[in-house]
Amino acid sequence: MFELLVAGTGVQHQYVARVPAAEGRQEIASPFEWRSDSVALAMDLAALERAAATRAPPEGDAHVRIGRQLFAAVLGATVGEHWEQERRRAGRRALRLVLRIDPGSARELLNLPWEYLHDGQDFFALNRQTPLYRMPWGIESEELPALGAPLRLLVVIAAPTGLGRNMVLNSAREEDLILAATAGARRLGQVEVIFAANGSMEGVKVALRDHDPHILHFTGHGIFDRESDTGRLLMEAVDGSPNEIPNQEFVRLLLEHGSKSLRLVFLSACQSAVVPRQDGYADLGRRLLSAGIPAAVAMQSSMLDRSAM
Repeated sequence: MFELLVAGTGVQHQYVARVPAAEGRQEIASPFEWRSDSVALAMDLAALERAAATRAPPEGDAHVRIGRQLFAAVLGATVGEHWEQERRRAGRRALRLVLRIDPGSARELLNLPWEYLHDGQDFFALNRQTPLYRMPWGIESEELPALGAPLRLLVVIAAPTGLGRNMVLNSAREEDLILAATAGARRLGQVEVIFAANGSMEGVKVALRDHDPHILHFTGHGIFDRESDTGRLLMEAVDGSPNEIPNQEFVRLLLEHGSKSLRLVFLSACQSAVVPRQDGYADLGRRLLSAGIPAAVAMQSSMLDRSAM
């Protein structure tokens, strides 16, 4: 594992990337500047948003440009030299890059698309030799014992009635894809797939209690209101109508009615990883990790239903 800590220096737009000290090695640090107010950067980020929402390729290789800028910022200079040394030492083994950003001093970096990190040859996220993980600042990873078979996968599909045509999810298609993807493992008794009766808070509570899942897969709409700076999930009311649930209420539901068996929450919900300005841990993915859920997968942008599948 290659752990990279990024924090502000106290001077606007000035940051430092650090590799913590380890046995036989002192801390390694490289300063860098990042200007989120750059017009060129804003244009490239807007291009990525449009691409995510339309499934079209990003305009003019915006994703590569941003990825290379991010790489140059945090893996340049001395830290970058150490990264290359560790990559050579790893050989054919994967070297996991764990990125932690201080929400107190480096807030403008939190919502950058770090998954586009690009070393000039390939995106980290597409290279099995360089898996990239974002971890909240101050939360340590924990080694957990392996789970026995079968893994219990609880699928919650929130598809409330009365939504506009462009917001209707193809829930039947999602069910088919999940069943197809797990068919082999289910035949071998390695995975058990359970579908919640509905996408309401009560439906999730009952399914958590009755099935004690190891994995929760939530499909639905995530909403981030930039004016109020809050995130919500669009779930179902008891009568099937839309019910907007604040992120913290969803986390509370999992904590109160789930168990220590729950290892992973997968959120196929748009904008479930956007970080509000006022609270560095208020996005749903980080809230789950902060609450003790071992792993969470969330989305930072909006995207089409067919793209999420």
